[in-house]
Amino acid sequence: MTRLDALQVSTLLALLDAEHPLSAQRLGERLGISARTLRYRLPLLQTWLSRYGVELVAKPRQGLQLNAPVEIRQRLRVELQQGDCLPVLRGNERATYILFLVLVAREKLTLEIVRQRLGVSRATLLRDLRAMESRLNEKGLLLRRSRRQGLQIFGPEAVQRHLIIEMLLHAGLDEALTELSLRGKVDLTTYAAFQRLLLAEVKEWNLSVARRFVARLEREMELTLMDDDLLFLTLYWALALQRIQRQRLVSPLERTAEVILSAQEVARVEALVKTFSAAHGTPIPRDEVIQLVVEIKACQGQLTLATSTKVASETDLSRLVAEQMLKRVGERLGYNLCQPDILNQMAMHLARTLTRLQAGLPLYNPLTQEVQQAYAHLWQPSMEVVQQFKMQFDLTIPAEEVAYLVMYLALAVQLAEQSQKPRFRVLVACPTGGVMARLLVYRLQNAFPEIEIVDTLSLRQLSRLDGLAVDLVISTVKIPAGRWPVLTVNPLLGEEDIQRIKAQLNVIHSRRILTAQKEHEVCR
Repeated sequence: MTRLDALQVSTLLALLDAEHPLSAQRLGERLGISARTLRYRLPLLQTWLSRYGVELVAKPRQGLQLNAPVEIRQRLRVELQQGDCLPVLRGNERATYILFLVLVAREKLTLEIVRQRLGVSRATLLRDLRAMESRLNEKGLLLRRSRRQGLQIFGPEAVQRHLIIEMLLHAGLDEALTELSLRGKVDLTTYAAFQRLLLAEVKEWNLSVARRFVARLEREMELTLMDDDLLFLTLYWALALQRIQRQRLVSPLERTAEVILSAQEVARVEALVKTFSAAHGTPIPRDEVIQLVVEIKACQGQLTLATSTKVASETDLSRLVAEQMLKRVGERLGYNLCQPDILNQMAMHLARTLTRLQAGLPLYNPLTQEVQQAYAHLWQPSMEVVQQFKMQFDLTIPAEEVAYLVMYLALAVQLAEQSQKPRFRVLVACPTGGVMARLLVYRLQNAFPEIEIVDTLSLRQLSRLDGLAVDLVISTVKIPAGRWPVLTVNPLLGEEDIQRIKAQLNVIHSRRILTAQKEHEVCR
């Protein structure tokens, strides 16, 4: 029996609901596809409809229409809404899912099996495979196709595991994976087709068992894991157990950097793994224990590498990179971004990142695209500076990490802008005092966050004004002009009053700048 995909189901439902013929162009726009793609799928739709004696008619200059009586239309609608259908995946999702299928395959996986599972043409599948090969080659992995073995991926096992986890996290499944690890189940109906396909596989990994083991590791070894680190280690251990059972093992020769681990920390993890192995009947090779220690230490940012860099240590390099990032981007924007707190936080973050990069461990940032769009004015100069780091330090920083750095830069810019905002000391004079004075103060503070209300005085108390350092006096009644400029406003502070105050504050600010420039000239 011919199975329809979700897009074909949506096409038929739209035609069933239509009272008049729909053009391929109009129907395609409604479904989010091109008219050409829609026409390509029509023969299969006609084959499926023929079982019900329904004809799909293409009327010249009118469009597509189903010829079917009311009772058949109702039956079709029920079956389409309740029946099982093939998933519809967009180009990038489809290529990612094919790669995921090949990586986690438990048995022979051929092109034809994948084609039938996804309901795509052979030409589309081959195009997706070419995109896969490029992505795999970047990570030192190789895709091989053969009639006898089907689709296979060769390369370091640790890299393959990291790629699988990377795909899961990049699919926006953090919440679902956490739910699955905590409760052993997740409602798939709330997720898109691509996400459901990935989760259907991960549901077999027994994440809850892996999470309990990682939680024990954290407790026994006195670790402090962030939520994303806890999720990563849970996924890693659950996946490692799956791979170990299929004899897909890591080896010391796979590591991209020579890692220095103390015998004591390896022994502590090994003791916990032995207890786990005995309880679950799963023998764990020692190389797998060592790799687990590497993953844990990398999450903590405490991995020591026996490699040399152009700078004395990763700590020195991370601080230097943070300083240069803040300085160079700040110079482009006209800000001094080298604030101690931001510098320290960015350097600590970079130290952890550089360790992971040198150990060949994956990086993940679910907000990379959103950060790139939201902070476009920071993204471009940041990427330019990162390119300079490649030449200066032989350091390649991926987009995921650049997005994190841009977040720090955005915070630094915000703090710099706040520190550069002019502040104005304002005295409020109100003869009646009481609620009228309090209301005026409240409205002033809401309309002008940059002002500081020094005091609220009655007319009899104005003699105290001489002893105060203020920029402006705002009064509800006319008072004699003195050392400070005076504005008379309505106690309810109307729009006209607000505009007059803004103008006066601008005058005060301009005078400050002029004074500062004169003082600077004198100093020179």
